Amino acid sequence: FLNEPIIITPPTSVEIDIGGTGSITTIASTRDRQAFPGDSQSPAIAYQWYKWIGTTWESLQGQTGSSLTFSEFTETDAGFYAMIAFNDAGFAATNTVEVSAITFGSWISGFELIPGDQLNAEDDFDEDGFSNLFEYAFGMNPTEPSQAPDIQFRMENGELSLTYNRLRGDITYTVQTSIDLVEWSTTGINQ
Repeated sequence: FLNEPIIITPPTSVEIDIGGTGSITTIASTRDRQAFPGDSQSPAIAYQWYKWIGTTWESLQGQTGSSLTFSEFTETDAGFYAMIAFNDAGFAATNTVEVSAITFGSWISGFELIPGDQLNAEDDFDEDGFSNLFEYAFGMNPTEPSQAPDIQFRMENGELSLTYNRLRGDITYTVQTSIDLVEWSTTGINQ
């Protein structure tokens, strides 16, 4: 019983931005490796990650490392995951881990605002001139006055170039122009 896997560091629940990257990680070892790190003769540990699909755990093909990484996270990636560490002496399973998408609702609820405060997308709780949705889109804090986000302007070949970070995958970022600051248009913009 000294060589079967044991979970040393269980994975924890995570929130990941839509379109972003993130991971859940666990560390497995054996009692022998923990007691005698330099002298351990324990067999190697293999891993397999699973996702809860309605009524059953589905094996995730190719997910055989101690970490499960998400790139370009989508809402369908959200759910419950678990990992089994195994070797010739036995196996150990992790706790169930929830992976959820960061949405405007989960983001705004993470700040110490109370119902009745300005929690809607168009509100500006900190009165800095940026709506809550704008602050979500650019990773700002809706409870503290913010500076404008990092947007770079430069002239290239007689054309104005604008560079900014699309932080959230669930937001549509659009650049518009105006000659009078009343009427706005996307005409002539190469996004």
